[in-house]
Amino acid sequence: MTLDDLTDATEFLTVNRQFGTAFQYHDFDSIQSAYDLGEAYGKDAGELLSNLVDAYVLAEALNAGSTVTGGTLATSNVIPSISAVKQALRKKNVSSTNLYGVISPEFESIMTQYVEAKETALGDKVGENGYIGMYMGVKFHVSNQLTSTASLALATNVTAGDTVTIAGQVFTFRAVPAVA
Repeated sequence: MTLDDLTDATEFLTVNRQFGTAFQYHDFDSIQSAYDLGEAYGKDAGELLSNLVDAYVLAEALNAGSTVTGGTLATSNVIPSISAVKQALRKKNVSSTNLYGVISPEFESIMTQYVEAKETALGDKVGENGYIGMYMGVKFHVSNQLTSTASLALATNVTAGDTVTIAGQVFTFRAVPAVA
């Protein structure tokens, strides 16, 4: 037998950011408030920090070596969508244990509608408390910090003055570059 040299995978994670926040409030503010201000401010700060960490970590998805395209998510294709992702991971020899998925609130809404409509114990639990948790062997986490891309396909070339609305923001095309 010949001993093989063992090497680690070329994948790595560099932790080069440290997040924190500080706030101050006066005891007089606590006396006037019916709420525990330290707890309320702490909870708000925790959410802010959580969103920052999510944003930095999830931005790394843009560097992914693989993508899975499944079309528009609907209650009719929840299982095929999750299955396609799991299949792609297995083809890359990713272990099928300890799978985690970060999904958008929109994806969560569709999954909730799909699962809650099932006549099962899980469907009943989702109907009672709205929590999906693990589904199809994947532990799901919901985040507003996901990245996304979109393509705007126009039938004709735009002219100055034409507009397009994206997420409530109106963009006006100009002959000379300008602000939105």
